[in-house]
Amino acid sequence: MQDPALDQDETMGILVPEDFDLGSLSTTERSVISALIDGTTDGWYVLPDVSFTIEGTHQIDVVIAHRRDGIGIIEVKGYCPRVTAGSWFDDHGRQIEAPTIQLTRNRFGLRDLLRTTSDELAHVQIAAALAFPRAATYTGELPPELSAEQLIFSDDLSEIQDAIDAMFATRYQIPLSEMAFEAIIARLRPDAQFHFDPDSRARRARDRLAEISHLQTRALEGLDANRRVYVSGGAGTGKTRLAAAWAERAARRDEQVLFVCFNEPLADQLREACPPRDNLVVGAFFPTVLSLAGMPPLEIPDDADTRFWSERVVGHLHTHWPEITAGFDTIVIDEAQDFSPAWLAQLAGLLEPDGARRMLLVGDADQDLHWRGFIPPSTEDGWVHCELVNNTRNSFEIARLLRKRLNGPPAPVGGPESHVIDYVEATDHATAATQARHVVERHLDSGRSTESIVVATMSSAMRDTLRASDGGGVALVPWEQRDETSVVCETVQRLKGIEADHVVLVHPDSAEDYPVDDAVLYVGVSRAILGLTVIAHHEIGARLGLISQ
Repeated sequence: MQDPALDQDETMGILVPEDFDLGSLSTTERSVISALIDGTTDGWYVLPDVSFTIEGTHQIDVVIAHRRDGIGIIEVKGYCPRVTAGSWFDDHGRQIEAPTIQLTRNRFGLRDLLRTTSDELAHVQIAAALAFPRAATYTGELPPELSAEQLIFSDDLSEIQDAIDAMFATRYQIPLSEMAFEAIIARLRPDAQFHFDPDSRARRARDRLAEISHLQTRALEGLDANRRVYVSGGAGTGKTRLAAAWAERAARRDEQVLFVCFNEPLADQLREACPPRDNLVVGAFFPTVLSLAGMPPLEIPDDADTRFWSERVVGHLHTHWPEITAGFDTIVIDEAQDFSPAWLAQLAGLLEPDGARRMLLVGDADQDLHWRGFIPPSTEDGWVHCELVNNTRNSFEIARLLRKRLNGPPAPVGGPESHVIDYVEATDHATAATQARHVVERHLDSGRSTESIVVATMSSAMRDTLRASDGGGVALVPWEQRDETSVVCETVQRLKGIEADHVVLVHPDSAEDYPVDDAVLYVGVSRAILGLTVIAHHEIGARLGLISQ
């Protein structure tokens, strides 16, 4: 059996084994188990009713485990506790055995059992807590061997992650390798046949984020009943998903639809998101409008540079735009902040006078990396405005980093955990290239696919150094040359709108040599869905809070 997280309906706390009969537990035990499953993130594993023998028989109500945070136990009690002069009483006033006796015995029993299981667990520690799901609090004075952080009450069940974090903070924990974690599960639940599957876990996490994104954007799809709509939102809030839904809806209404963005990598994603239709034109702005009926052809040289596109192509379009004969009922623009006001006005001129005349824009002014003068359209001109609020692309810790350090949107509610956030200091291009290749090769060696990794740079010089570097391993290539044997390496600006399970963000230059605007850093970090490695000058590490100032 693979990781049971892959077989459960939600990417929250994971029940092990997944078919455990919760009906076999008491009502109070079920309430705690349910809270743990519903209220913790998907890195937590919940093992109910664990029994083992070591210097006697032990029975633990709940074992919880996390690769980052370690192992803990929870003993569940069905009464409201009172402690008087060191003695414990239930809510009927009857004196009872101190629950700390059972808690301590089981904590040390589990510790001793696991220390004999694997060399990696030779120094494992066990966090411990008592849960009183029928009580709001306790009365009296706690004994010295028990702290308030080790108590879970009824009100804590609704915010159980906070209670678990507090519980684990009371005991030093050692992060667990995949092998050590599998050994723990095998020892405590041999019937689960548990093992990690990195690619499957990544797919599960992406599916969960996609589900959250769909729920967030679905309510806004009906805005296309209006003729002029602008939806704003930070990176990862589902703007592209919404734009694709609008384009599809219009095409299904038999309208002639134009769906454009600015950069070609994102255009490839848009074409994948929208099934081919005769009445739907999808693509990047320049090549798409150059190919519209009536537009005179323009030869694009193989070595066309930024100046050619910004001067020669823009001039050609400006001169010949009135000759375009193609017309559209609905025009959808993704990443609208990449468009100049003149381009938006030209596109609006392609709307058929007798058609729906619908223009739908999604964008984020904070991701305006090209500075072409975009200004969100005014409501006074008849535009309906709306905002997508929550980040539904990035897993929790990456979204939280974006929120805290770069003013990104809030982390997704119920979203999966990030797999890793790493920082490696580098102050020259050669060292950065070597470190980046090591990271890529390490991920590939762990079984991850080349398409799950993207290398992003802040400068074209660093990008070119990476592509030219010879690490004896996988090739780092432009977006257009990507295949199953290579990893994409592009500038952040070119990757805007693209995402990957793991992003290696490289910028060894100091602020004095090559300053990086927050908007560029924001776009670079937000490309990462599950994992992020930053290989950069210490100034970047400090800005992201990955190292101290």
